[in-house]
Amino acid sequence: MLRCSYWLTVVLFSLSVHCATQGQERFRVYLGTYTDDGSQGIYHCEFNAHDGSLSPVKLAGKTNSPTFLAFHPNEKFIYAVDPDSFELSPVGHQATGIKTPRNFAIDPTGRFMLVANQSGGNVCVFRIDSATGELIPTEAKTQIANPVCVRFMKL
Repeated sequence: MLRCSYWLTVVLFSLSVHCATQGQERFRVYLGTYTDDGSQGIYHCEFNAHDGSLSPVKLAGKTNSPTFLAFHPNEKFIYAVDPDSFELSPVGHQATGIKTPRNFAIDPTGRFMLVANQSGGNVCVFRIDSATGELIPTEAKTQIANPVCVRFMKL
């Protein structure tokens, strides 16, 4: 059995992220950090679009080197690629089945997450439980050499 060294972590926060609307000038920004030099994981600050300023950062959640962050469209869940920490109070961890989930994206409906499995040579699909944010593996995948990025675009 392959032991995964990377996990997708579903982090439940009480988010104060708001959809961008015309005239909105203040936004919450979430920042993922490498934790090698004393950083503790996921931070947040405010961005003022009127003058371009940023507020001081505050710790949002402790986790080990979250290398990528994404928000569920309902803004109730943050998903992070997290190497191996269990310091957060996660909703859950979902093994991707390979060593290197390089990147992921949540589809615009919020029902599915696509994960770029770099060393596995494929992009896998997970179903998202809308109530809990849990990732549920599916059989859907597509083969591609060394995928490192996933993005959605309207047809």
